[in-house]
Amino acid sequence: MLNKRKLSVLSALVLIVGVGLASCGPTDGTSATTTDGGGVNWSDMERDEILDLYVTEAAKETGTLTVGCSTEDETFLNEAITKFKEAFPELANVEIVVNNQVGEADAYKALQADLDEAPDLMLSADDQVMNAIGSNFLSPVPGGLRYLIEDEILETAVEAVTIGENLYGYSAVSGNAQVLLYNKKLISETDARSLDKILEIAEENNMNFYYPMAEGWYVCNWLWLNGGDFWIEAETTTDPATGMTTTTFTQTTDMTVEGVRKVGDTINKYYTDYSGTLLSTTGSDIQANLQDGFSAETTIGGISWNNYDGIKAAMKTAGFSDQEINETVGIAPLPTVTYDGKEGAQLEGFDGYKVYIVKSITNRPVTAHLLGYYLSAEDCQLLHYQTRNYIPTNLVVSNMDEVKSSEVSKALAAQSKFAHSQAKAITAQAVWDALSTYGPAFAVSGAVDEETASTAVNNLVGALGGVVK
Repeated sequence: MLNKRKLSVLSALVLIVGVGLASCGPTDGTSATTTDGGGVNWSDMERDEILDLYVTEAAKETGTLTVGCSTEDETFLNEAITKFKEAFPELANVEIVVNNQVGEADAYKALQADLDEAPDLMLSADDQVMNAIGSNFLSPVPGGLRYLIEDEILETAVEAVTIGENLYGYSAVSGNAQVLLYNKKLISETDARSLDKILEIAEENNMNFYYPMAEGWYVCNWLWLNGGDFWIEAETTTDPATGMTTTTFTQTTDMTVEGVRKVGDTINKYYTDYSGTLLSTTGSDIQANLQDGFSAETTIGGISWNNYDGIKAAMKTAGFSDQEINETVGIAPLPTVTYDGKEGAQLEGFDGYKVYIVKSITNRPVTAHLLGYYLSAEDCQLLHYQTRNYIPTNLVVSNMDEVKSSEVSKALAAQSKFAHSQAKAITAQAVWDALSTYGPAFAVSGAVDEETASTAVNNLVGALGGVVK
């Protein structure tokens, strides 16, 4: 049993109500190594004790809590919510409803469109969290749950959604990264390390290779070849009169016009040298193109987000046996390329996380945060992996043999050595617009029109926050 002193301390702290905000718990950035402003030292308490404190407060809430998810995640989420209700029967006064029309790609849009009507809790791609913070749409993770998160979740996943003194979400999925998907019958694991070798083999076998140069995520793989980087700088200020905090972001880069142009010329050389073999596509079409290409044996591979399982499922539907599929579809980290006359230059990529976020004006903040934590904890992350092969961020689940031994986990672990945080790299739509022009400008066979090339480069460097001379 918990002593009454701890309960009374938490009762005084657990709800902090500001102007237009209802936030849960101590939100002063309490970390695993400090006590919060009310004197609760989380490190003196066991996990179940901390959870009991939040359950006690959540049991006072009533009404309906809406959880947003994609249609594909609905089965998992309903099963996870059932487990949550069984674990915490004291919370029966809150009805939990699933909205399967707000997937992780639409989380910020839902908050921006109507904060009142948006789900209280939803899974979000981490790159959307920064904009949501800047708009004051999110409730920070309260002190006790933050203490547990920092102890149980991969450090880089926590850092991805930490701004200033606050943590803004419960990381539940990793491995949201670009990878190489290839035909194992034609390419060895060694050959798959080099784009030059892949394209040579593709040409010899009259097959194509897809690269989504019409989408910014994939264009960025090449930008890091020039040795520079780009990031966002955050500045948080607090209004002394209201206590409201505001975070503003500035897009910043040390990339130059010359470096970005050299990268563009490198892209153009590949599309010229391997015209008809190296094909551009869009990010939304890449999965369908690879599925069809592998099934028809016209495609040797391509660069894609991790949809290894989706392609295998499509081949199964097309009539391939499990053995044939396993012998055909391979997954590997991004390959190397030839840059500035030197072979072996590594393509790099974004490594993103999917994070449960709680909106700032929910009337059931304690229940929402408690459920967010529960969905990121061990049992639910294992269930999510088993249901959808989603790579976990929970340290215990990540180290389970069934997770570590999978081909997907091995490829993503190798890719993580060349990864950048997508959450803290880009916020502005202007960057995406500039990337969507830059990629197609250079991913063509033959010389690029000089005016087109210069405009694309200058627009991109300027959007990234660089100096255009």
